[in-house]
Amino acid sequence: MAKLVIQVFVWPSVQKDCRTWARACQSCQRSKVCRHTLTPLGDFTLPAARFLHVHIDLVGPLPTSGGHTYCLTAVDCFTHWPDAIPIPDITADTVARALLTGCTSRFGCPQTITTNQGRQFESQLFHSLAKLCGIQLSRTTANHPAANGLVERFQRTLKAAIMCHADHHRTEALSLVLFGICTACKEDLQASIAELMYGEPLRIPGQLLTPIAEPVDPAHLITQLRQYIWPALDQFQQHAMLPSYICAKRPQEVHARFPSAGHNSQSIEAPLQRPLPGPITEGEDNANPHARQAHHPVN
Repeated sequence: MAKLVIQVFVWPSVQKDCRTWARACQSCQRSKVCRHTLTPLGDFTLPAARFLHVHIDLVGPLPTSGGHTYCLTAVDCFTHWPDAIPIPDITADTVARALLTGCTSRFGCPQTITTNQGRQFESQLFHSLAKLCGIQLSRTTANHPAANGLVERFQRTLKAAIMCHADHHRTEALSLVLFGICTACKEDLQASIAELMYGEPLRIPGQLLTPIAEPVDPAHLITQLRQYIWPALDQFQQHAMLPSYICAKRPQEVHARFPSAGHNSQSIEAPLQRPLPGPITEGEDNANPHARQAHHPVN
């Protein structure tokens, strides 16, 4: 308001007088909302055991590979163990069958499943399956993917890994992609997802050190696994109880030699399309300085 008054009138303390007059307006005080309630970010209650709370979602449509166009993704809330099941379509029957044969048959029936409000998850068939297995369904807010951020973040990592493979081999490479995600070390926990799941890391191809084969008592092995895995799970639980926060937006850094370079593209990317082209030689595209920067890095 003060800006509008300054354009026409001038007197000492004009901004202060306008601000005081606006705050003293009784009609505005009765009509406008002057105090806004900032709701803090909510947190999921950490379950007490593995595969009691599972987040699921659908990915696609993707380029057809092996007759499959979609993927049913699932992530355990406790250990963050991921799973991706390729499916040909996203009908309620296909999704329910994939969940039953792909996840429930291997890890048991969870107590709670968090989904979005997709028609497949809201169907009578899916609700009947949940009632039969004793599963409580939890829906996220409509058109708000961040409410199911655990599986959404996994899908981003999954897509980035699948892009590295050829289109006709992506279904076959899905198992190896999941293997790599489960064996990767998490910096915050100093352990991998497989260690939280099985109590020890998975053996990777080409491993240099091979353990000596010795007869092990199964009862003693179970005792050792419990002694190892419970401290790791306690550390994971303490980390999961930390309050949520929103990272501040980092300032954009622009190189002096490439002021117009950037990753922004005006075109709409297709599913599993790599965000950056290349490699591009310096003579192919003179109008793209970022391509030359990527091909000839500056020391």
